[in-house]
Parts: sequence; C-alpha cells; structure tokens
Amino acid sequence: EWAGLRPANQSGPSEAYRLNCGAENFDFTDGGGNWWMKDEPFTALYRWGFTGGQAGGQSTADIQGTTEDAIYQTHHYGPAGMAYRLEVPNGRYTVKLHFAETYWTQPGQRVFDVQVENQLIQNVDIVARAPGQNRAYVMTFTADVTDEALDVSFPRAVVDMAMISGIEAQVVSVSDDNFLGFVERKL
Repeated sequence: EWAGLRPANQSGPSEAYRLNCGAENFDFTDGGGNWWMKDEPFTALYRWGFTGGQAGGQSTADIQGTTEDAIYQTHHYGPAGMAYRLEVPNGRYTVKLHFAETYWTQPGQRVFDVQVENQLIQNVDIVARAPGQNRAYVMTFTADVTDEALDVSFPRAVVDMAMISGIEAQVVSVSDDNFLGFVERKL
C-alpha cells in the first residue's frame, strides 16, 4: 500500500517495496520489522512481480554478510529477458538488489547483465564481487521513474542464467501531484 508512503528523510516511518525473489509460499517480516513479499508473476497482481524465469531451489545454508538468511536462501533465475516490474508513482527511488550465489563456488560460473531503469551493469559475477559461496551481496542504485514503473531487467545472460534473491525500492522523493495522480489512476 502507498497510503503511508514517506521518503526516508522525512519524519515517521518510510515505506518500501521489498520482494523476496524466489520465495513462492510465504511473505515474511525481517528482524528490522520490514515486510518482504513472496515472489509472484506480474500478471497475478498488475502492481509488482516478475516476467520470465522461475523460482530456484530453497537453500538452508548460512549466508555470510547478513543476519537475514531468508532473503538470500531463495532466488529467481532465468535466461536473458527475465525482469521485475514495480508500479510506483513517478519520482526518485533507492533500489537495492540482493544476491547470494548458493550454487556455484568459483568466479566465472554465473555472469549476467542487470539493468535498473536506464542504468546497465554488465558482466555481474556474484562470486567475483563477494568471494566464495553463500555470501550476501547488495547492489545499490538511484533510479528516476518517469513512467510509473520501476523496471529491473536482466538483458543478457553471459554464462549460465541470471539470478536475484531480493529487491528493495524505497522512495527518495515523490511529489504530491505524482503521488495523488498515481493513486487516482490505480483506484
């Protein structure tokens, strides 16, 4: 819901979309009281979700570099073209992409491109960025949304398939007009 949405720099609680990619059966609340939604296709809700790819296996491994293992013990994976879409009011957002390689152990075994809005990062190799298996890794972007949709895509799978464990999108700034217009169009 967007009813109590505030940027993180204003008083009161701020809200964010948090998607636990690959978690098919349950939403959960993390240790900080943040709600993470289970993975769902965009067509199920037409507000947020994935297109392409599929949920990966559930890992029970301890994930290093985090106290929130549940985010990283599932993932969504797929070939080039897999994407996530979150319908949001136009504005500026901080987007965090969460990864943990729970299958491969060496660099070069999974390499893919990731794009948040118009920002493309090529040749992402999680094991090379967070050496070893079962280590949390977070990529942070600032994204300007101008079409009421925050898009996270995986345009190229270089080696094996692209994968992601979680997505967070938090408001930095949204004008009152953009917020109210968005809510009116969604009712």
